[in-house]
Amino acid sequence: MTVLQKQSIGYMKSKDAYIHALWQSALLMSQKYHGENSILERSLNPGLDSIGVRVPKLDFIRSIARGAGSALALTSANLSGRPSSVSVKDFGYLWPHCSYVFDGGILPSGRAGSTIVDLITPGVYRILRDGSSREETMAVLGKFGFVEAS
Repeated sequence: MTVLQKQSIGYMKSKDAYIHALWQSALLMSQKYHGENSILERSLNPGLDSIGVRVPKLDFIRSIARGAGSALALTSANLSGRPSSVSVKDFGYLWPHCSYVFDGGILPSGRAGSTIVDLITPGVYRILRDGSSREETMAVLGKFGFVEAS
């Protein structure tokens, strides 16, 4: 991630260490858009001032993003309220609506899905959705002095 990309979604240098510690877990971080210079497309979340950001663990998907020269706007491979997908067969009903479907096999994280954490308030985190990396996320954030919102 370049400095411009970090600035565009509101990252501060003091946050880099915890972000790097969290990036490659099954985690989606909610961050505020950062001013007019944001490279993130606001139409993805109309009426909201934040967006979920994730860096996937898979080198293949990361190479696709690098090749595209920008972030990829993606949705979960399931409809809201349906179980998390662990293989491409699980969301076959969505294939007609997809430009591309990449099959990386069965995901090892299981159906718990990603943990979603709100990091909008400096020094405070809020778990928005439990997932397979909840405990790891809480431990890393605690190590960096974050407290859980009450």
